Amino acid sequence: MPGSEFGRDEKELTARIAYVDFNSREALDNYPIDKAFDDSFVKTYCARTIEAVGRLMN
Repeated sequence: MPGSEFGRDEKELTARIAYVDFNSREALDNYPIDKAFDDSFVKTYCARTIEAVGRLMN
């Protein structure tokens, strides 16, 4: 993608990496439609992604 897609110079070649590791079917089946979305949902259904990002940060 051109860098302009990420707020960079349009001649700069830029890549974005998404770190995801979760069961999307399980997450969607349990998504709280009738109440506000909160951190507990992410901690429950995306725990491995949260752990991986934490390891990258430390």
